[in-house]
Amino acid sequence: MDGSATERRDARLDLRSGGWALLLGLVLAAGAVALLLARARAGSAADAIALEPCLVPRDLLVKATSPEALPPLVDPALLGPDEAQATRLPQHGKYLVPDDRVVGVALGGEACAYPVRVLQWHEVVTHTLGGAPIAVTYAALTDSARAFDRRVDGEALDLAASGFVWSSNPLLFDRRPPAPDGARPSSLWSQLQGRAVAGPAAARGLSLTPVPCVLTTWSSWRAAHPTTRVIGPDPSRADRYRKDPYNAYAGSEVLRFPVAPLPPADAGLPHKAPTVVVGPPGRRVVYPLAWLVRAAGDAGVWRTSQDGVEVVFRPAADPLHAEVVLPPGRDDWEVVHAAWFAWYAQHPEDARLVDLPAAQPTPAAQPTR
Repeated sequence: MDGSATERRDARLDLRSGGWALLLGLVLAAGAVALLLARARAGSAADAIALEPCLVPRDLLVKATSPEALPPLVDPALLGPDEAQATRLPQHGKYLVPDDRVVGVALGGEACAYPVRVLQWHEVVTHTLGGAPIAVTYAALTDSARAFDRRVDGEALDLAASGFVWSSNPLLFDRRPPAPDGARPSSLWSQLQGRAVAGPAAARGLSLTPVPCVLTTWSSWRAAHPTTRVIGPDPSRADRYRKDPYNAYAGSEVLRFPVAPLPPADAGLPHKAPTVVVGPPGRRVVYPLAWLVRAAGDAGVWRTSQDGVEVVFRPAADPLHAEVVLPPGRDDWEVVHAAWFAWYAQHPEDARLVDLPAAQPTPAAQPTR
């Protein structure tokens, strides 16, 4: 037997006698190193968060958790509507059913749905839709959905949940590593307002550009956008998506973190009442969803004139939600879904509650996730 054959035989014997274990160990070690590097990257960015200047009361700025607890969903797989409905989660049934709430975004000729049951485990989804880098966000503590263009000063931010909350609403941060000279510390951005509230971006008065989004049901969104796509699940967290860690919180009036100012008691609404806020900045009106359901009655539609503009609401009670239709040309108007206390705390000067009749609706249960 020549030397090369002997070497091959010895190699095979080495693999059988423990070489495979060694090889597997090396692979696992490499994976662990990659994971540690990824966490170090996120950690280095989080460690560089600047809290000065701070444009909000510091006693309302709370470190609730670590950024790693709610990792963003980055460039998720996109599923067709039939594929999304056929997808199943391990031991937890269907990924998406008609009554599931979704955040819907239509941009640049493309439409995409973001299931709330997925968003509440990530809070932020970042990808490109219609040619624009966007962030779609949902905060379960304030039942608020917002979408933003991530471009600021010609750069696309890599947004994620920072672990900080302000008046119970999550603050976002830029995960990109700080510059070597420390010239780019990360700022904190309000999920509900879309503006920087702490750090150098706050000092410059920077804000994210809102992207219109709706908080509706999967069946309604698909009917309006038949070719929509749906974000796919993160395989590493798919076993969590059928669980609702906020169920007890949504069913009570207890707030987990300091909030100020709170709505006046004579407003007649529970703090966590789901609302939809409509109008241009400075002239917005807050509509409680339970009230809209009562006002719409069996017709399922309610119309009103706001600042001379016809606004059409299509509310539904199970799950509690409302779609809002504005006439064309109202690009300066926004439609924002949020809990009553959350909107009031961050916009007390722009929180005009719709004139409720004496027999206002009985507060409805919190929306089903």
